[in-house]
Amino acid sequence: MEQSAMLNNQITQADQWMLDAALCAGEKAEQAWRAWRATLDFDQVGPRYLPLIPLLQQNLVRLGIQDPLIGKFKGIQRQVLYKNQLLLHQARDLIQVWQAAGIAAICLTDIALAAHYHADLSLRPIRAFQFLLRPPQVTAASHWLQQKGWRPEDRIQRPHFKRFINAAGFKIDLHLHLFPPRLYAGNADLFWAASMAIRIQDVTTYALNPTVQLLALCTQPPQKHFAHLLWIADALTLLRHSQVEIDWARLYRADLSAQLRLRLSIALHDLAERYDAPIPAVVLHFLATAHPLVRKLPRPILRLLFTYLT
Repeated sequence: MEQSAMLNNQITQADQWMLDAALCAGEKAEQAWRAWRATLDFDQVGPRYLPLIPLLQQNLVRLGIQDPLIGKFKGIQRQVLYKNQLLLHQARDLIQVWQAAGIAAICLTDIALAAHYHADLSLRPIRAFQFLLRPPQVTAASHWLQQKGWRPEDRIQRPHFKRFINAAGFKIDLHLHLFPPRLYAGNADLFWAASMAIRIQDVTTYALNPTVQLLALCTQPPQKHFAHLLWIADALTLLRHSQVEIDWARLYRADLSAQLRLRLSIALHDLAERYDAPIPAVVLHFLATAHPLVRKLPRPILRLLFTYLT
């Protein structure tokens, strides 16, 4: 069983080849591309891989690989750029209205990764808007969304976030807490105090700092759709960014639940072993010491354990 498969029991061998071709370097990436390409009918299964096609295209160019599919990949990348530009304009207007109403928001995941951490806006599709709001302000933000035609998606309402959807099917998640309360017993204000300013077009707003963003990526629960594997690409984007510094001493927080600490340990080991992520050896040693299960249990059992801790 491939190591990344422990995070999602829906990963196929073809999925793993695609991930390696998009995220690895050198001969490993080239071999994965050849294996994936040999079994690929893009017209049939291509849509499954659309979220990672821009990163795959970038890596193929870096490797000097020529293929007729590259023209199609470039077209997909241009579509991502165009859609992201439109979506960021909408996000900018939303943030500006909220700011005028005294509503503060931290941009989570898609917006922050696409607009701030990637040098090229065409590399990371924005699939939804996610914002962290202070709980007392969620009612006012929700009211404004509903005035503008967004409706609550009743089947996706959880204690720590509320989801809204518009007529086009696009989603906005308003998070009251970064983690479900049962998994984090610490002070939520710490995440606000550690936020950083970013620019969305001509508006200044906020995002999680890199350390907290990495923590959020590595501890999210596994899901059964391929797009969720973007967390691997997102985490590697942070870890490989030349201007990003991770505060490793603060990443492994004592106020996280045992479930989140175990998820973090498994995810970081997987990123280091599978994708050569630049994680200090002392950090991996500490995590293995803190959670001996990461090293001692067979991968299939770890996969089941990870799935159970959701």
